[in-house]
Amino acid sequence: MEPFDEKELSSLLQRWKAPAAPASLNVSTVGLRPSRWQWLWTGSIRVPVPVGMIVVFVAAVFWIAFGGSHPQPGAPPVAVPNNAATPVVEPPVSAPPEVAVSRQPASPALAGFRPVSQLEPKIIKEQR
Repeated sequence: MEPFDEKELSSLLQRWKAPAAPASLNVSTVGLRPSRWQWLWTGSIRVPVPVGMIVVFVAAVFWIAFGGSHPQPGAPPVAVPNNAATPVVEPPVSAPPEVAVSRQPASPALAGFRPVSQLEPKIIKEQR
């Protein structure tokens, strides 16, 4: 069989009719799009890794700075029961008392304590 020339191929292409699509492909795509509420639960947003890492870092900094559970200064510790039979006694809720700032040390054992002005560590090798 000899190959077709350009004119014969053009005439064949103009006469050719594409076959009809099978019935299985005639599925309607209307209504397959999820609702906005459904998208909030199952949807996704593509974010570059550096942007995601910056968002996580900023969230962690805010959580540490503002969201961590810090005890109130001067508040008594909360008692944790050892078993269910021990009642939990909570301190009464009232305005925090005025705390006078004192320059005296908290205990006599720390009366002469001063921070070290210069630290000179020495490395001692372990003797075997």
